This record gives sequence, C-alpha cells and structure tokens, in this order.
Amino acid sequence: MDTHGKSLISVELVEPFPLYPDMNVKLITTGNILKLTIEKYDTVSPLKNYTRLNSNEYLDRNTGEIKPYQKGISSSKKSTIKNRNRAFSRLRDIINTNFTGLRNELHIILTYGQKMTDRSQLTIDFQLFWKKMRYFQSKSDNSLMNLQYIAVYEPTQKGVWHIHLLIKDTGNDHLYFKSSVIREMWGHGFIKIVPLSGRNDIGLYFMNLIGYNKGNCKKEELWKLYETNKKIYSKSKGITPVPAPEYLLYKDAKERIKNGKLIFDKSKALKNGDHEIRRYRDMQYLVKK
Repeated sequence: MDTHGKSLISVELVEPFPLYPDMNVKLITTGNILKLTIEKYDTVSPLKNYTRLNSNEYLDRNTGEIKPYQKGISSSKKSTIKNRNRAFSRLRDIINTNFTGLRNELHIILTYGQKMTDRSQLTIDFQLFWKKMRYFQSKSDNSLMNLQYIAVYEPTQKGVWHIHLLIKDTGNDHLYFKSSVIREMWGHGFIKIVPLSGRNDIGLYFMNLIGYNKGNCKKEELWKLYETNKKIYSKSKGITPVPAPEYLLYKDAKERIKNGKLIFDKSKALKNGDHEIRRYRDMQYLVKK
C-alpha cells in the first residue's frame, strides 16, 4: 500500500451551515450560558470509513490506502495544545456554572510583595489563607455565611506567580470584605477586590483577565510555566460540577434558547484532503434566569 498518499486529515474554519428542526444537538448548561454543538455528516463518506492506525497514519476504508496525517506540528506539541485548551475550556465551564454575576460574588487578586517563583509554596500559602477565611467565617456574626471558591494560579511572563480568587457566599445574597481584612489574612503583598455583580459570561471575562493571551506573550509560552503535575486551579468542595450534556433535537433546543442572546458562533470542518467529512457548529447563548 502507498503510505505517501496526498490526502490529509485537517480541520478548517468554515461558514456556519443552516440548522434544521430534526438535527441532533449536544447541549451543556453552564450557569447563564447554554452551549450547543451540532454535527453535520457527509452522507457519502462518513467518518467511520476512516480508521486511525497510529499517531502518523490512518486507513481509508474506501480505497484500502494507508495515508499520513497532516504534519503541521509535532504530535507532542499537538497534545500539549490540546490539553491546554481542554483545561482552560473546563475552567471556563466550571466558572460559568458557579458564578453568574450576582451580588454575593467577588473576584480577589492575591499577589506577593517579592518575586514568587515557587509554585508549591504558592499552594501552601493559599491553603493557609483559606483556613483563615474559614476561621473568619466561623467567627462571623452572620450565621448563614457559607463561602465557596475557585482559585486560579497564574504566572506572569517572567514566571512570577499570583492568585485570582473567585469567591461567593451561598448563604446570603450579598458579600463584602474590607480590603484591610483580606490583606491581613493574606499577608504576602498587594490585594485587590473586584465585585462581579452584573457581569455576564464570567468564564470568558476571566479567561481574558488571567493572561491566557496577554500582551506579546504567546499562549504556548505561558503554558510552559505550568508544571505537568500542578493544577491550574483549585476549588472548594461546595463548587457545583459542570452538568452532563443533554442530547436533543434542534427544534427542542430552540425552545431553551429562544429568549437568549447569541454570543458565540463558530463552525469547523473535518476534511480528508479536499473532501469534507464532517462539520461542527458550536454556538453559545446567554440566557438570563
């Protein structure tokens, strides 16, 4: 068999395809954001006619040929990029599931007065800080206070670490801290408190804020600063997991999004050479509850 065929598997951005009532939809609800994924298959040559053999080759069942995958970047780099994108996508979803711009939600930035490059120490410092926050909660006059958090660990371009903390009080409809109280409990440097009330798509706001693509520093360069066995974020036990996907017809999904605002719409095509095999359309709607 010819192992040097010219056909290549690739993914390209394409124009959105029309949607019909009987199309199958995967829907994920993350807070106020509804995420829809619709797949359109080529009825002549579905993806099942192609079988992955290894990291370099696939089998075209139509012709019996073994063909090479596209070699734009190395497989290890592809894996790194894929893992990075998956991690940040998961973070965005869990943020949107738990933070929707209410008055009982805050964004607190915790920094260091000196250059902090020790990622392990960063975790230790935050754990101690959260113990102090829990003690503060236990001594609060407000017996309903129930603090929950998502902490995101971010390096600057120079490898200096700081923490972005999303915090909410699920026992009350309002949350307030004096800066002096947080500064004393943190004890390492500058802090800043930002209310989240009224913001939409907190996950997207956060992805832009934490330097996922800051300045002239490419995403890949920032990603290298995250150690393999270190998480990019941590969360308290009370944080709600991202709901499992629902599978339904587009006509039913339309009822769910009819009062929503379209905030994202992108289509991609999976191609074998010049032949399109499958097309995806990802859409996101902001739906106020």
